Amino acid sequence: MLVAEFRCKGQVHIDDVSLRLVAAVAAEIIGLTNSDIRGMAKRIAGAFDGAMLASRGGLSKLVSPLVAGLNALQIYYFDVRPAIAARRVQRREDVISRLLDEGRSDKEILIECITFGLAGMTTTREFIVVATWHMLENDELRQRFLDGDDAEKTAILREILRLEPLASMIYRRTTGEVTGVTPEPIPADTNLTLHIRAANLDEAHVGSCPLTLDPDRAKRFKVNDTYLSFGAGEHFCPGRNVAL
Repeated sequence: MLVAEFRCKGQVHIDDVSLRLVAAVAAEIIGLTNSDIRGMAKRIAGAFDGAMLASRGGLSKLVSPLVAGLNALQIYYFDVRPAIAARRVQRREDVISRLLDEGRSDKEILIECITFGLAGMTTTREFIVVATWHMLENDELRQRFLDGDDAEKTAILREILRLEPLASMIYRRTTGEVTGVTPEPIPADTNLTLHIRAANLDEAHVGSCPLTLDPDRAKRFKVNDTYLSFGAGEHFCPGRNVAL
């Protein structure tokens, strides 16, 4: 439908159609299928508004919790509540049905839906946009992607994601003393800022010319081609395969 619409109009906003695409896919997985997809996608994307206001400081920071709360109420009223009601009548194979099986409250289900929505919809939307940008700028890369099999396509996408991690910085707190990373041990309960982009450009790990987009990098240097773009350990992205 989206491709047909593009062909008919002759132009398209990639960020708009990619959001509509990922919203439809994520909605099926989560179970948010009882409301308008376009409206839900905008409400999910709007969940960032509170965080953006908070980052500005001053009065904006004071208002941010109210904005975030109102946005969450909209998502609950228009998207989550109708989905819960439908699944109380007939269970389906999705996240909301599973949460209902576990006896989770409406509030818990809302939090999970927003988390899955933000993590799945907004990041994959950006992934599609940045991958499209690289392929429109690089004719050889685009043709290689179009001609390649699934393994080839995935290798290209992973290499793009290495250069363009959607979360370039993440924040974690140590649960115990950490040794062997810095000259001095890092104490427990320390806040850390982890630079994912820098890690993905570490020549010692990813091979020479780390700023070059090289789909054969993982094979040539025999490195883990997921790098840190999808996180690691307990925080490894459960939606990695869906995004790719």
